[in-house]
Amino acid sequence: MELDPQRFRPEPRYTARQVSDAAGIDLELGRRLLRALGLPDVSDDAIEFDDRDLEVLKTVRLLLDQGYTERDIVTVARTYGQSISRIGFAEARLFRQTFVDPLIERGTPTQELHEKVGEVVPDLLDLLDDTLSTIHRRHLAIALQQVTGAETAGATELLTAGFVDLVGFSRVSNDLESHDLEDLISRFESMAISRCVEAGAQVVKVLGDAVMFVSTAPDAAVDAALAVVTGAADDPELPRARAGLDRGEVSPLGGDYFGRPVNVAARLTNFARAGTVVASADLMDSLTRDRDASRIGRVRLKGVGSLVAFKINA
Repeated sequence: MELDPQRFRPEPRYTARQVSDAAGIDLELGRRLLRALGLPDVSDDAIEFDDRDLEVLKTVRLLLDQGYTERDIVTVARTYGQSISRIGFAEARLFRQTFVDPLIERGTPTQELHEKVGEVVPDLLDLLDDTLSTIHRRHLAIALQQVTGAETAGATELLTAGFVDLVGFSRVSNDLESHDLEDLISRFESMAISRCVEAGAQVVKVLGDAVMFVSTAPDAAVDAALAVVTGAADDPELPRARAGLDRGEVSPLGGDYFGRPVNVAARLTNFARAGTVVASADLMDSLTRDRDASRIGRVRLKGVGSLVAFKINA
């Protein structure tokens, strides 16, 4: 089924130059924002933009006036584009499964199917707009609490970074049908996210068979890692999991984090055996609660060098 991509939006009224001029921003910045959002370039004389686009660009103008740089705004736009694209495709897939597929299975003619979609989608979009706005506010409040409580000011943050992944996932996934694989990934993601959040850690991203999280509180990060590894062990449908943790200065960028602690945590995860949590000495030194842990000794990790590692027991 193919639908006109303009169908569920206001009628376009402006060219790229017209909408940029009306908002008071540079045309090239507008194009950079469009590309950052993952949307296709349009020709100079194409009428492709509507009043909502104009309001978005007016907001960009206000942010620039408040002192945000073009680089900052484009970076956030890139995060918006990647995240909302995933949301849109996930919503569309669910919509197809619950609404479109049954119509197709009943032999609904294409024209009638398009008409039925057109009747439902506008109200659905309004409903989801409100939902996304509410969820965005909640997550922004949590993120602001974290950054305003940072121990240091500057371009980096002192955080604990952690990874948990499923051991032997590639082998297991090769033996599963697509719907079974989807169920397995969904099962792991749901468990991992809920246990990280319950422990007080922030989930940064989920990569199918792995989850990355961070926390300003080292003990919360340890609790999260142990909880996810234990959760996988308790679920007969999931492969066993393993985790790695490190603490240090990380660089936040576009909702993600970069730096040595992230790399060390990832490498320690690869080093760890199934069912175990392995942490660096830097992480162990920062804990405020006693932990049942054993010293593994000095290990050499690809790409990060040599460090002292510990196994943390539940």
